[in-house]
Amino acid sequence: MALTEAYVAGPSGPSVRDTTLGQLLEQAAHWAPDRIALIACVPDPALRRQWTYSEFYTEAQRTARAMLRRFKPGERIAVWAQNQPEWVMLGFGAGKELTTNTPGGT
Repeated sequence: MALTEAYVAGPSGPSVRDTTLGQLLEQAAHWAPDRIALIACVPDPALRRQWTYSEFYTEAQRTARAMLRRFKPGERIAVWAQNQPEWVMLGFGAGKELTTNTPGGT
């Protein structure tokens, strides 16, 4: 049964942006490439890996290219793993707009 009526009104602002998460990450990598984007949350501070926006963007692109070799655009995937930084990279990689016929996959 299709939903035809809503009982709660959504927010009226801000307006919807014509920007993807991949584009937002690309912009952040351009404007603040050396700022820290992601830190692995583990109890031991010595083991906390971290990525700058530039490194994070590169990893998201690498993940997107790897996914395009295995899956078709629009195909659904499922992940069962522990909570770790690679989850975030996978999410951004899955949302990255790459095409299989783009040289270098950028």
